[in-house]
Amino acid sequence: MVCIVCHESQFTAPSQSGGHPVALQCGHVFHKPCIEGWFRSSDEPSCPLCHKAHTTPFLTLFVDEANSASTSSRPTARRGRASPAHDDMDDMYARMAQMSMAGDDSIMHMALQGNMYMLQDEMEELTEEKDMLAEQVQDLESDVAIAKSRADALQMEVNRLGKISHAHKTHIKSLQRNLEEKKEQLRYYGVY
Repeated sequence: MVCIVCHESQFTAPSQSGGHPVALQCGHVFHKPCIEGWFRSSDEPSCPLCHKAHTTPFLTLFVDEANSASTSSRPTARRGRASPAHDDMDDMYARMAQMSMAGDDSIMHMALQGNMYMLQDEMEELTEEKDMLAEQVQDLESDVAIAKSRADALQMEVNRLGKISHAHKTHIKSLQRNLEEKKEQLRYYGVY
């Protein structure tokens, strides 16, 4: 199968074609640099074959170079993860590459299924990030509650000191009045 944009084999080694093949959401497969150039040259990104609008990330197909160099076996594709948990996905991508080469229409279904797996992975990451942010919010709310408690305690101390200050001022005024009265008495008797 050839890339409709550059007319070269879809599953050439990435170093020869300039990038891994990618599947669009419609299921059609192109070299990544070719389709990126196609999108840059058009007003709205759409598939060069079926003209459906492209709105989701590419599904990258990784070519097994050992298989692509051999003429006796077809190239296979694999997902970029080495996790055993994704073996079924590796099989799916391999079937997807083979179907694409054979022109099988079910490649669209496989591309959508691949997008679903990518979205599930992204959702798991976002859920973990949400949980982490929720913990941070709880920590911040706790910090705010502590700061509010301290502010309330400080305000109570300011109020207490204000009352003491007012009492002292009242007492000082009373003492000043008494002093003035005593001075007046002393002046009256001629001592002051």
